[in-house]
Amino acid sequence: MIKIDNSNDYNVGIYIRTGKYLNTNEVVDKQKRILDTFVNNNNLKVHKYYIDIGTRDEKDGLNNMIKDIQARKINMIIVKATEVLTRDLFIFLDIMSIIEQNKARYIAVEGDIDSEDSSFFLKKNKDIFIKWLEDKKKDEMKKRGKYNRLKKVKTN
Repeated sequence: MIKIDNSNDYNVGIYIRTGKYLNTNEVVDKQKRILDTFVNNNNLKVHKYYIDIGTRDEKDGLNNMIKDIQARKINMIIVKATEVLTRDLFIFLDIMSIIEQNKARYIAVEGDIDSEDSSFFLKKNKDIFIKWLEDKKKDEMKKRGKYNRLKKVKTN
């Protein structure tokens, strides 16, 4: 079970995503209820809800959330499950890198995933894992001839 100490230190961004062919309102409401329960049980304050409905490429909510992380408007991201954030491992790693660079915290309620937990897989083997994935990503991007969709939202 995830425990949040110093809940006043966090400005929370909640990310919700659903496919456009599902019963959209029902799915969004269900995710929101689960996440609101977690937030209330941990005395957290929600800064903003980011909601995406649609296909892989329609992610204005995700891109706006990333901009807010970089602008330090939010420092905790909560999702129902990791696959809500993304199912693409490379995009997931890019998002985790942005979260880490901006000293934010990531929580997936289902699965009790918390980036502050020492058992979080990226912390345990981060350097080796990131190097291996960067190499795989370069190869994959060369094959597909595509670039990372998140690059366009990065600001320095």
